[in-house]
Amino acid sequence: MTKSVLNRLLQNCVPKLRVAILIACSSDMRIGEIVKLKKSDIDFTTSPTTIKVRRETTKTRETRFTHITTEASKSLSDYLTKNKTDSNSDDPFLFMHLKNKNDPAAYYKSMFSARQTFMEKLRKTTDSIHELSTKNENGQNSIHFHAFRKWFKTQVTTAGQSDFAEALMVHKSIKLVYFKQSSEARMKLYQKMEPFLTISDFTRVEKTMDELQDQVQSLTMELEKVKQWREIAFKY
Repeated sequence: MTKSVLNRLLQNCVPKLRVAILIACSSDMRIGEIVKLKKSDIDFTTSPTTIKVRRETTKTRETRFTHITTEASKSLSDYLTKNKTDSNSDDPFLFMHLKNKNDPAAYYKSMFSARQTFMEKLRKTTDSIHELSTKNENGQNSIHFHAFRKWFKTQVTTAGQSDFAEALMVHKSIKLVYFKQSSEARMKLYQKMEPFLTISDFTRVEKTMDELQDQVQSLTMELEKVKQWREIAFKY
């Protein structure tokens, strides 16, 4: 799944689904965690924007902190601003609509409904566009919410920060404790990773990466020449 494919997908999504996909691709969050997000879990005052994934919503039952890109943050902010005028503006959740906050059955029904709605909207969007309706080896849609989480890990790993990806995803890693304790270190490194996780502006980002690779290649060739001249000078 390339940035070009993701960009095509985002261009054809309804705003609510677009926000969820951008969060998934830039934060490592599972769809079940995304639908349970509360407005109070989002901290727009930090750079990058910080998301608190509450322990009661996670698979591992551990609270963790992650971030989203500027691209995702702007999309989320626009979504919240637009929905302030809605009848559910007082609802503490981002994507769930819960009438009775003291009814556990109502909570799980709302959560399941929001999750299924996202998955169904994604399926309908991909099915409507031939280039996006590809199937994997199991005959299932290649584009699904878990694939966005895999895409996040691949992007960060490709950038040379596999330990950081493992730490954010709460996988066992030698750097897990360090990043969990140091929010400053986590945010600083995430900012370096942000170009790899930005989707809509990928053309400029990839052009910059190509230019940097050309510079590295040029410097490598110059260094090789210097080594060769040193070897010749040493012999004579």
